[in-house]
Amino acid sequence: MNAIEFQSTVSNGIIRMPEQYRHKRFVDARVIVLTNTSHITREKKVHFTDFGLEMPADYKFNREEANAR
Repeated sequence: MNAIEFQSTVSNGIIRMPEQYRHKRFVDARVIVLTNTSHITREKKVHFTDFGLEMPADYKFNREEANAR
């Protein structure tokens, strides 16, 4: 196996190859992706406040009461 190395951006699961390699015919390839962890986007955590529920200011959640229903 021959090795080539280049930097690219992964977008929607697609890795763009530089023009200089696009004309080559690759039958089998092994891809190793090394990422710069500072650029990895994390999944957004969803909080209950994100659903737009309006609760009274003095509302206190009672787990026991919710489980009893």
